[in-house]
Amino acid sequence: MLSPATSIFSALLGEAIPDLRPPENPIPPTFLEAHQGAVGFGGAVLLVAAIFLIWWWRRPRLVSLVPPVEVARQNLFMLAKLPEDGALAGQVSRVLRNYLAAAVPALARAELTPEEIAAQLPGLALWLEAAVKAEVIALLRECNRLKFSDVPVVEPLKLVARAQTLVEQVESAREAELRKQGANVSGEGRP
Repeated sequence: MLSPATSIFSALLGEAIPDLRPPENPIPPTFLEAHQGAVGFGGAVLLVAAIFLIWWWRRPRLVSLVPPVEVARQNLFMLAKLPEDGALAGQVSRVLRNYLAAAVPALARAELTPEEIAAQLPGLALWLEAAVKAEVIALLRECNRLKFSDVPVVEPLKLVARAQTLVEQVESAREAELRKQGANVSGEGRP
């Protein structure tokens, strides 16, 4: 049925209104409209999986805490079987520096050279005897000299044995200092 305005307009212009065509097929729904529930469920599953994986990668790991002195002892024991040369001197120096970084936390901030350790060690480890500090510095300098020289080692320098002795001396002094600090802390609250 025509509206009155359409019929008046058509009558004035003398045009005939065409017959209406049959309706076309309806537009099918989009993929998201057709599968809305499955897409929502799949997205939720992926979100939960991503959160789980992030948690899994960032979770705290169980770490086997081997004391640094034991690590140094084991490494030096393995190095004792090798011939004394520049490579051995470099390894002995590395083991000793790693142990010192663990024993004296102020040395742990960077990989220090023997000269940097020589400059910082006297002021940091006040609990360590001056003779032990001097021997540590001398051994590190000697290892450095051997590591970078092309001259073969002629006489036995006993680098590993000296490093083992120094590790034991530093460790015993460190343990004595820790016991002393523990006694001071426990004795402070008493009258």
